[in-house]
Amino acid sequence: MNYGREAAAARKYSSGRKLMKNGKIIALTGGIGSGKSSVGKYLGEKGYTVLDADWISRGLSERKDFLSEIARLFGENFVQGGKLDRRALAEYCFSDKARTEKLNSLFHGEVYKEIFALAEESFSRGEKLCFAEIPLLFETGKQKEFDEVWIVSAPENVRIERVRKRSGLSEAEIRLRIAAQYDYERAEGRILRNAGTEDELKAEVDELLKETENDLRKN
Repeated sequence: MNYGREAAAARKYSSGRKLMKNGKIIALTGGIGSGKSSVGKYLGEKGYTVLDADWISRGLSERKDFLSEIARLFGENFVQGGKLDRRALAEYCFSDKARTEKLNSLFHGEVYKEIFALAEESFSRGEKLCFAEIPLLFETGKQKEFDEVWIVSAPENVRIERVRKRSGLSEAEIRLRIAAQYDYERAEGRILRNAGTEDELKAEVDELLKETENDLRKN
């Protein structure tokens, strides 16, 4: 169904998350190669709204108000002809910690505003569950903003092989990326183990969905 990608292109957003009384918003996260996107895709196929933080982030560069803020904070030379020069902005910001933090704060803040605005829309349509696939959930410290957190987990060797097949990166490069990510072994949330087959993962998702739907009916 709605995987949250087309809907994220260009909108005006609320100022942040409101108290959502009409439904439950669940964050879906996990490390590189864990299979969180596979879970998100399956949830979308089952008819749930799944919002993709990465796609929302890409859509920000098409918004005039966001581009104006980039120009104000970092300089008009990074916005030419209504388009964001991503490479130049990255080179400028990532060479300086303060600028990097300012850029991340701007992007992440807008992404979360959009996620909660779109979740509100799904609840207004009568949906009771909405999911948000967010790779950097714990890194941004926003996990407590969600009703639940689902963490997709897999053994490191399995994750490395998955990423190697799809990306062409070397094992050493993948290990560096894994080491730079949040340690999900100490993260709090409901765990989806993804070390087996696709059908086994889907069965785990179905079981967790059943529990969540039952909890919603009780409330």
